[in-house]
Amino acid sequence: MAVGSYAYAEVYEMNTDESTLIQAIQNFKKENPQYNGPPQAQLQEGRKSSNDYWYYIYFYYPVEDQIVSAWTRPSGEGKTEFAFVGINQGLAPGHFKLINRGFNSSENKEQKKNLKKEF
Repeated sequence: MAVGSYAYAEVYEMNTDESTLIQAIQNFKKENPQYNGPPQAQLQEGRKSSNDYWYYIYFYYPVEDQIVSAWTRPSGEGKTEFAFVGINQGLAPGHFKLINRGFNSSENKEQKKNLKKEF
């Protein structure tokens, strides 16, 4: 788990720089467009401002009708943190559950396992 703004996020340290990881995610989503979500979801990826520390990423699970919220940020020389923040059920806002907080233990474990399997 992380500290601060995303205290419950499941954080994974990746052995690559952030721009390479972001490009790999964009390539994955280009090759697998079902994970982009429908246009009405209005999933705006990227930094919210030039001073923002996090690069926000969203994936869509079409079968489950869920939006996965994640972010990246540099974490040192050639390393990047990728954080799994939570899941929103459906496309309408307001049905968001934090990973490591909003699910019971077995559901939480299953959500993490599913993220690793899908991506």
